[in-house]
Amino acid sequence: MIKNYINSNILKAMKVLCLGGLMAFSSTAYSQLSGTKTLGTGGDYTSWSALASAIRTSGVNGKLTVTMLNDMSLG
Repeated sequence: MIKNYINSNILKAMKVLCLGGLMAFSSTAYSQLSGTKTLGTGGDYTSWSALASAIRTSGVNGKLTVTMLNDMSLG
């Protein structure tokens, strides 16, 4: 009987540690982009490369409209 009690406590401790580990890693998730974003000086993104990096990192989960605040080149 004592052996089963010890195994039960070890199992509970392992569950708690696994849950804690999953919670610690879940904070690194990024929100996905959607809606209207502005591109240019004073906007959400100041360059095309910054916008591309955000899309690569976060992804897109809906309609994404990019409005340019000023004339920008692709280079």
